[in-house]
Amino acid sequence: MHGWMDGWMDGWMDGWMDGRAGGQERQEFKATCLVDEEEMKKLLRERGHMLENQVERLWAYLTIQELLAKRMKMEGAERANLSSQVLKMSLDYQFVTPLTSMTIRGLTDQDGLEPTIDKTPEAPPPLSSIYSQPPAFVLSATQPSPTVHSPLISRLPSRVTGVDTDPHFIIYVPQKEDSLCFNINEEPGVILSLVQDPDTGFSVNAQLIGNKARSPGQHQGTYFGRLGISNPATDFQLEVTPQNITLNPSSGGPVFSWKDQAMLQKDGVVVTINKKRSLLVSVEDRATFEIVLHRTWKGSAVHQDFLGFYVLDSSQMSARTQGLLGQFFYPLDFEVSDIRLGSDPTKSDATMVVKNRQLTVTSWVQITASRRRGMNTVVTNWMWDKGHCPDFQCGGLGELRDPRTSEPTREVVDGIEVYSTKINCKVTSRFAHNVVTTRAVNRADTAKEVSFDVELPKTAFITNFTLTIDGVTYPGNIKEKEVAKKQYEKAVSQGKTAGLVKASGRKLEKFTVSVNVAAGSKVTFELTYEELLKRHKGKYEMYIKVQPKQLVRHFEIDAHIFEPQGISMLDAEASFITNDLLGSALTKSFSGKKGHVSFKPSLDQQRSCPTCADSLLNGDFTIVYDVNRESPGNVQVVNGYFVHFFAPKGLPVVPKNIVFVIDVSGSMYGRKIEQTRDALLKILDDMKRDDYLNFILFSSDVTTWKDTLVQATPANLEMARAFVKNIRDQGMTNINDGLLRGIHMLKDARERNLVPERSTSILIMLTDGDANTGESRPEKIQENVRNAIGGEFPLYNLGFGKNLNYNFLETMALQNHGLARRIYEDSDANLQLQGFYEEVAKPLLMNVEVEYPENAILDLTKSNYPHFYDGSEIVVAGRLVDSHINNFKADVKGHGALNDLTFTEEVDMKEMDAAVKEQGYIFGNYIERLWAYLTIEQLLEKRKNAHGEEKENLTAQALELSLKYHFVTPLTSMVVTKPEDNEDQTSIADKPGEGPVGLGRPVVQGRALGASPLSDVPSVDGEPHFIIQVPEKNDTICFNIDEKPGTVLRLIQDPVTGITVTGQIIGDKGSNPNSRTGKTYFGKLGITSAWMDFRIEVTTEKIMLGNGDALSTFSWLDTVTITQSGGSQKDYRKDATVGTKVVCWFVHNNGEGLIDGVHTDYIVPSLF
Repeated sequence: MHGWMDGWMDGWMDGWMDGRAGGQERQEFKATCLVDEEEMKKLLRERGHMLENQVERLWAYLTIQELLAKRMKMEGAERANLSSQVLKMSLDYQFVTPLTSMTIRGLTDQDGLEPTIDKTPEAPPPLSSIYSQPPAFVLSATQPSPTVHSPLISRLPSRVTGVDTDPHFIIYVPQKEDSLCFNINEEPGVILSLVQDPDTGFSVNAQLIGNKARSPGQHQGTYFGRLGISNPATDFQLEVTPQNITLNPSSGGPVFSWKDQAMLQKDGVVVTINKKRSLLVSVEDRATFEIVLHRTWKGSAVHQDFLGFYVLDSSQMSARTQGLLGQFFYPLDFEVSDIRLGSDPTKSDATMVVKNRQLTVTSWVQITASRRRGMNTVVTNWMWDKGHCPDFQCGGLGELRDPRTSEPTREVVDGIEVYSTKINCKVTSRFAHNVVTTRAVNRADTAKEVSFDVELPKTAFITNFTLTIDGVTYPGNIKEKEVAKKQYEKAVSQGKTAGLVKASGRKLEKFTVSVNVAAGSKVTFELTYEELLKRHKGKYEMYIKVQPKQLVRHFEIDAHIFEPQGISMLDAEASFITNDLLGSALTKSFSGKKGHVSFKPSLDQQRSCPTCADSLLNGDFTIVYDVNRESPGNVQVVNGYFVHFFAPKGLPVVPKNIVFVIDVSGSMYGRKIEQTRDALLKILDDMKRDDYLNFILFSSDVTTWKDTLVQATPANLEMARAFVKNIRDQGMTNINDGLLRGIHMLKDARERNLVPERSTSILIMLTDGDANTGESRPEKIQENVRNAIGGEFPLYNLGFGKNLNYNFLETMALQNHGLARRIYEDSDANLQLQGFYEEVAKPLLMNVEVEYPENAILDLTKSNYPHFYDGSEIVVAGRLVDSHINNFKADVKGHGALNDLTFTEEVDMKEMDAAVKEQGYIFGNYIERLWAYLTIEQLLEKRKNAHGEEKENLTAQALELSLKYHFVTPLTSMVVTKPEDNEDQTSIADKPGEGPVGLGRPVVQGRALGASPLSDVPSVDGEPHFIIQVPEKNDTICFNIDEKPGTVLRLIQDPVTGITVTGQIIGDKGSNPNSRTGKTYFGKLGITSAWMDFRIEVTTEKIMLGNGDALSTFSWLDTVTITQSGGSQKDYRKDATVGTKVVCWFVHNNGEGLIDGVHTDYIVPSLF
């Protein structure tokens, strides 16, 4: 089995049969590929697609694209029919296409409008010139608030390095015979990197789980619920959960339970399972780790089983090992000095110098299990306090200062901290599924507006958007544009822009959404979009526009690529960072069919200079790759949908007959005409001797360089250069006559046999404006050109600048099997012109037709192409009538430079199904979604050239598909319904609490003030009712106070401690402020201490504490605990039930200052 798999990995499939026949001119060239259906099913099952319907989505993607393209050219009933098809597929497959929109429910702006996400109407060109360029983002950002301190009891020796419970890290430092401790506070589901050895590839990752349930306001406890240990070099994986231990889970390896007792060995790794709920993992002679299982009471409504991880030996691990634990495998030193009393007289603070950083730490009490079951002992450690703030003298939440400077850090902008931005890209068979997630928190004392900007390719379709505020998710809802028409009209009438997607630059669209976020609240934006990566100059390119505009604590680009044909090359680069800096933040690898690229710059790597607070992340991050091509084509079938990729190599270039029709009117004056000359001169350098060419210049009149086409001999090229150098601008713009002259010249050369029989004709026009002399009606010019060309050759229109009728140029090009391209008026305009020519400079096949068995397929995307150019790829997708057939055949026919060629692909469906199940695609419905994407794209393209009923049909088809597949296209909108901007939302008190430290929020561990009030203590509540417990009588006395609003009552005054508590009365909103008869309540409480010079002020909106006028402000949405007591921690290294005492210096704020970078730098996307 493994031998067969290795062969499949190296050469696609052993089951494929390859036969070729060749001959002289006009003889048939035939290539045959057979795919065994059972083998394919087996292979895909073993590998496991990441999304089950990937092939189907790819088919849908292609189908939608082609339907949109057809729809552009059609009118009347045919256009309506195509529209119907696009609409149905867009809706079925949830694609945002030109016929659909996405709405987000429950999310309105201050005027009650529901913003929508639309696909801009301009359809993407079918050639690969528009690259895929995922996200660029802009958000806002802060720094953690202060914490309060803790105590010193005794110091006991400890020799343990590991992590356990929720989760507490203990780092033993042998040089000091002492330990350091820190906690990590993150959300359930987050995966942390514990050990990562770049030399061997060995890694240990752990995923957090949370409590089963919790009461409102209760802190969410987190523990490790999954551990993954892997070494790609030896193909070793070990997944450990509280239920099972699994070897190589991705390939269906053996599964053991914790009740088993076994020793497993593979490639130097020894795994020992014992019945004492512990697991030992020895990695050659490098390291030994222990994993312990914590069982909880099965009847517990809160807790669940979890895991602990300990390092027993790491002496032979690489000195470059990273991770939350791995970075401490090599020598570490620290010094502690200036031990002093903390804010609590029973506790001590100290100054620690570690890793050239000066920290303030606090002595802390830890609880560990004793050697005797059930008996606990106390140990102490030191807790670091971010920026020592004695006596509550820190600034407000949005005003924390970097201790190295007097300026605020740039992680906070206008009170908003963007603490995480992740771009996850999953590519399967060229179809990309991208998710952009940004998380932010409002550190300010008041509500703030947070904006989320992403630049994505114009060729991409948005498929989903969600906005989550304090745990409440507002999803996007894709609707037909007409359905959302009233929302658009209302927005426009108020001078607002309802659409969230706008054009941005040459190949991008900008998605933007803003929302008001209450003080202390968190917001998460998540945008999903899909696209088919087009092959351009021999490679697939994915561009990610990076523009965070500030430092982001956790910034990550993570791309996983799966290509069944095998990956032949993979690279990545960034325009904004040097190769030296990029190398330390970038990892890239590929093997067989899988590739991976990760870019995770630390905060220091993001800085524009070592001491700067500005980010240098501003530019393009590019991923490029290509696949193996052992056969001309590749067919994949999943869930009844298929995709056919065709890109033969090694074929001779077909000679070209090319006429350049150049606008030299007065509007081309200056830089435009200069750049045009430069580009034409460079194009002449690239012409081949077998090519034929001519130039036609049009302004008020039309002139030609030669009367007919001439061969590109050295002498003729030299004369052509002289002609181009003397091109001058003058007169008006006669587009009609210029094009008709060029068409006549190409046809005449063919009719008179002035050009080779096996050659291809191409007409390229460049203009910067609209026709204003001669025939100037756009529709009439289009009709004249269409009739003159008669479908014999393509027309490519290049529009120079912004002031032109681009729709006119695009429609005319699409009517004649070509495309339009906008040339931007930048310094590289000449390179844009030259680059377009390079795409069409090497035609390998003409009149390409892709054929499938009659009555075997449905809903086929575009299958006829006038040319196949070197470095590009033809993609066809469709549906099978019968998904249970045994074989599937495809023929590709075309005219080559020497003879007519036929390429045949035969797919064995059993092998294909097996391959789908074994291979494990990134997302299994990719072919269906690709088909929908391509169909919508092509329907929209046809729609541009359609009229009347035909256009209506195309619109209906594209709209139907857009809605079905949740694509935001020019026919659909995504309605984003924002939360109402009112005071009620910001006053919610029962919001599920989250670990604030994970977000850099202020925190101190222990019991909250007043968190557990006793039932037998004096109190006051209501309007206001005083309740006095009398223990001696086991009874209660009550009384009310009737006073008018504004009155301040003294509730407690202690002359010994100086503590005073007062309360101010408020009344009903509609009550008379001078009356004592209305209902009254306490609206403000004040707690002060004359001796300690501090005060606490509590209102219904906020809590303020500090001394004098220096107050720190918190909202009721904050989960903040201020305490004067110790925390607890357990060490189960030696036994799952009992432990030993641990002594350590405790470091607050997720170990910041002790660990390299910040804890979010160690969050990874998966266990392996």
